[in-house]
Amino acid sequence: MIKDNIKLKQKLTDIEMISFTQDLANAYFSEDEEGNVTYTPYLARLQFRLLFYLYCVDGLTFETVTDDSGEIVLENILEAVESDEELHSLFKKYDNGAYDDLPMVTQLTEISADAYDMAEFKKQQLIHDRKDSLAILLDALTTKVETLDISKFNVQSVSEAIVKAYLSSSAWEENHKEDNDTPPTFGEKRYEN
Repeated sequence: MIKDNIKLKQKLTDIEMISFTQDLANAYFSEDEEGNVTYTPYLARLQFRLLFYLYCVDGLTFETVTDDSGEIVLENILEAVESDEELHSLFKKYDNGAYDDLPMVTQLTEISADAYDMAEFKKQQLIHDRKDSLAILLDALTTKVETLDISKFNVQSVSEAIVKAYLSSSAWEENHKEDNDTPPTFGEKRYEN
């Protein structure tokens, strides 16, 4: 990392605000190799700090480094800035309200709110997509049930098996502890006098 007369920006450009918002909103979710999406708000908090240094601080240049595999990558930005006391104190001061008079601080509040709204919208989309998957499963089960030949289905023997299973379970005793009932046999009518 190269520092050259670092200072906080007074105001972000529209492009910076859009990029910051999109990057922050995307950090609310992680996707694994199989495409499963997980809600990760804790990563959004880390991402906010990283984006703060990338978009809100002038005079910083991050260097490329060679990783263990020999590939050229950008240095670990968060690690670099968090280990630098001067840069770390910029974020601490922002977090403690020392720069509340800067227009950028109002922009950061708007960015955070917009990113949160975008994350909530995406959560609703994910929930809706899961409901669609459930609907597909239920449609498949309905189709399978519709193909069954009910004429070969002995309803009485199935009903008797269900009643026997219930009566032999602890559910019967829990529901009839105090009324000293005895379990009815299947088909027997019970009348109260």
